[in-house]
This record gives sequence, structure tokens and C-alpha cells, in this order.
Amino acid sequence: MDIITANHTAANQIAARQAGRVLFISDIDARLNLPQGRSYQHTNRQMGRNTGNLLFTHAIQSYLARAGIEYDIVSPPRERALDIDFGRYSHCIINVANWLSVELKDYLVRFAMSLSEASIPIYCVGLGAQAERGDEPTFVERIRREASVFIDTVLKSGGAIGLRGQFTADCFDVLGYSGEYTVTGCPSMFQFHSSLQIEKPALEPSELKPLLNGMKQLRDTELVRDFRGYYGATYVCQDTLMRFLAFYSELERKNRLDLLAWPEDVLEIIRNRQARIFFTLSEWISFIRREQFNYSFGGRIHGNIAAILSGVPATVSVIDSRTRELADFFQIPTSQRSPWQAGDTLFAEYEQADFEPFNKRFTSARQNFADFIERHGIPFELPTNTNPIGYAFLNEAGGKGGGASDPPEADRLDSDLIELVDRYRDFEPVTIIECILDRRAQFGIFSRLSGHA
Repeated sequence: MDIITANHTAANQIAARQAGRVLFISDIDARLNLPQGRSYQHTNRQMGRNTGNLLFTHAIQSYLARAGIEYDIVSPPRERALDIDFGRYSHCIINVANWLSVELKDYLVRFAMSLSEASIPIYCVGLGAQAERGDEPTFVERIRREASVFIDTVLKSGGAIGLRGQFTADCFDVLGYSGEYTVTGCPSMFQFHSSLQIEKPALEPSELKPLLNGMKQLRDTELVRDFRGYYGATYVCQDTLMRFLAFYSELERKNRLDLLAWPEDVLEIIRNRQARIFFTLSEWISFIRREQFNYSFGGRIHGNIAAILSGVPATVSVIDSRTRELADFFQIPTSQRSPWQAGDTLFAEYEQADFEPFNKRFTSARQNFADFIERHGIPFELPTNTNPIGYAFLNEAGGKGGGASDPPEADRLDSDLIELVDRYRDFEPVTIIECILDRRAQFGIFSRLSGHA
């Protein structure tokens, strides 16, 4: 252990001893095992509508667990104010990801009113602003009032705000909060490693075994056709395929027609069992390592971070400001290729990906995050192992994290899409896909709807 790491650990142990019970406001609990037989609405809500949320939620919970902190998790209701006794806690930590958005701006005001009753410091970790591509020039003015109410509430509590990246920092500056934040990136990147270096070996095209993520990528015909040509290629679903398949019986007619209109290449991915979905981070990481994937590509930033945490090179396909700023902060390779043209390949993306900037950036980014939590007395403890691929997962039964260790046996935890549906519903998605393809053959209109005859 180096001197800097030792000093950080000692300082945070002091902060932990001074901390009482912590209130953690988060849409999901990364320790949660989803019960069988639940509806799509319940399961989707428990995952925060995106299983990628597991990464940064697991990170925060593991930092608290390492520090020996007891905490309660409260999921904030969207439709009403938060009703909670803040007097029971010494700190409030908010898992905020993309809360600065036009979609959530009214909710921010209600939430801020609830927080204004707190007499404890409030900390936002990894707060991000999300503007769709092209909306950036007007974005700040559209959220100015609501965002200011929320930011003022946090700062007046004596807490602190850590931001995901430069775009959000620029928004804070325009809003008049220059100097009132620290850009820390996403806490998910530091949860397993005190040092992390990504190696990109020289490969032949036939040796590439890629992971793909992101709905936009799944609807890109040329990308999907290329993806399907690699042996062992797997699509990691973080929401939509679960919605369309695992809970097919709950869909409205309109959504079923949408599924019928999907390109055949996408449907074949399901029929050929090339899609996976994960409800715990341990099974996600275990799967990547066990199956020896060597590249990840797509628009889901945390899908790619899961690969990077497993030691696998990744390229982020930039889809919005939140994705861009986080990739830029960590110097993760990015791609602007969209839509793909005939002849474009994932292998070409792999060859172009340069991880030297990331490797140089990681240590300083981690130290920056460590300084932030120490400076503000946030009761976190970061991992201190020097093994570049070391893990300490939360106990999925609800306990605390332990020391560095290998992931649990993947065979015991693995749940691909087909197995998931077998557990949760009395039907087989492969059968559904075969029926859909039969209907497609009978009714060409669905192919025309999707733009792929």
C-alpha cells in the first residue's frame, strides 16, 4: 500500500467512526435478489429501469460496507414528496446519475422540498446532466429554476456535489455555481481496483469475441449483421428486450406490433440465445470473465464499464451528453459511427481503440475521487488492493462486502435471457420469436414498418 492510499484509508476510517447511520437514497439496492413471479413493472422499477444502474449503486454500497457503515436505502417516489425521519441519520447520500434533465425537472423541485427538512449534510455522488444530442444550446435554460432549487438545497445542508463530467460542470457554471462542485466521474469505476490497466492484445478478426450493448445499436442493421458474424458474440440487454420478451403477456397491443416490426437479425439474436441480462453485478462480471470476451461496444456507458472492470477493452458509441462526458472524463475510447455502413466492422473499431489515455488517467481520477470524499468527510472506504483484477462483491443476501476475492462461481449465478424467462414466466421466448418470424413471413407490412424489407 502506498503512502497516499494509506493516508486516504486512515482519514476515511476516522470519518467512518464519526458517522452514524447513513441514509442512502437510491432507486435500487444492489444486494437485492429479485423474487420469482414478479411483473415487468415491479422488476423494471427495482432495477431503476436500467440494469446498468447496478454498477454505480453497487459501488456506493460497497464503499459504505468497506467502511463498516450501517445504512438504510430509500427509493424516492416520483409522484409525491419523500416522507422520512432525517433525525435518525448522520449523513444523506443520493445516487443521482442523470437527474438534471428536462424529463425529471418537476420531480427535482418536489424532491428538494423533502430534502430541505434535513438537518444533516447531503451528498450527491456522480450527478449528471442529460441532454439529447442537439438540445445542448437550450438545455440549461429549460431546467434553470428547478435545477437551482435542488442544488441550493444540497449546498445549504453543508454537503457536497460530485459531478460526472465536464458537460455537467459547464451547466453548473452557466447556472451560477462555479466552484461549488468537484468533477469526480462515476463512482462505479473505482469499486474493484486501486489500479486498473487495460491491455489490448493484437487479434485476428476471427479471434474477436465481442459484447454489444445499447438499443440504438440493436436497431442498426449493418452493425447487427457484423456483430452476428463473430463466434460467441453476445448482446447484453439492460432493459428493452426484458420488456418485450420476459414480460410479453403484459404488453399492450402497440408494443407487440413494435416487436413484430423489429429487424429479423435482431429477432435471430434471441432465437439463437445470443442475448443476456443480469440482475446482480457479480453474475455480470463473472460471465464476462468466464466466457473470455475480449471487446465491448455500444451506447450503454455502464455496460462498457462492466467490461472495463473485467479487464476488457471497450468503445463507447456516443449517444448523448451524459455518455460523452463520462467517456471523456475517463478517456474511454469513443465512436461517432452511426448509422453503420456496409463494410463497417467491430474489428475495425477494436483496432482503432486506444487505451493508453485511459491507463494514464485512471490513477489520477481515482485519487481525485478519494480526495473528494476525504475533503467532505463522506464515510466511504475505497478498495486498496493492488491486484489489477481484484473483486469484493457485496453479499447478495444483504450483508457487507469483504476483502478482494474472485467472483462467485458463474454457473451458480448465471442467468441468460432464456433462463430468466423460464423462471419468471411459463413460456419460452424462442417459441415467441419463431411465431413472430412466421407472422413476418405472412405479413410483409411489419418488415416495411421497420424499414427493412
